[in-house]
Amino acid sequence: MGKRFNLNNAPEMTEFLYVAQHHGFQTPFLDWTESPYVASYFAFHQLGNDANSGFVRIFCFDKGAWFQNHHATLQSYDSPYPSIHPLIVTSPSNERALPQQSLVTFSNIYNIEEHIRFYGTQDERSYLTVIDIAKAERNSVMKDLEIMGITAASLFPGLDGICQAHKEKCF
Repeated sequence: MGKRFNLNNAPEMTEFLYVAQHHGFQTPFLDWTESPYVASYFAFHQLGNDANSGFVRIFCFDKGAWFQNHHATLQSYDSPYPSIHPLIVTSPSNERALPQQSLVTFSNIYNIEEHIRFYGTQDERSYLTVIDIAKAERNSVMKDLEIMGITAASLFPGLDGICQAHKEKCF
C-alpha cells in the first residue's frame, strides 16, 4: 500500500478505517456492495460445500431514501447519538474497494436491522429489503459467480485472493 495516514485528520482517519476494514480490522463501518452478485459471493463463500439446511440472507439498503429522510451531519465517530450514515469514501490505496463495488455506512448501533425497520415503519417506507436464498444452492451459485468472474481472486487482488480462489476451486 505504501500510504501514510494522518489519523488526526478526519478524512484520512476515515480512509484508514475503510482500508483496514477490508483487511479484517473491526471498525464502526458496515460494508455494502452495489452488486447483488458480489453480495451473493459474500453470503455463500464461507459456507462448506455440504451446507444443505437453512438460508443465507442478503440485505438491500435504500441508502438514497435513508439519506434523504434521515440526513444529519456526522459530527464524530464517538458521538453518543444513535446514527447510521452512508459515507462517500474515495481511497486509491484500497485495492479491494473497486472490484467489490464497495460502499460503507458508519453506525454506532448494535442492531442496525431493527433500527432501520423501526424508522421504516415510522416513515411508512421500506429502507431494507431482505432476500433469503437456500444454503443448498451454494455450489450452483458459486459456480455461476465463477463463470461471471466473481471469485476471491477478483475481489481480493493479490496473493491472498489467488490462494483463496484456488482453495475454493480445488477443495
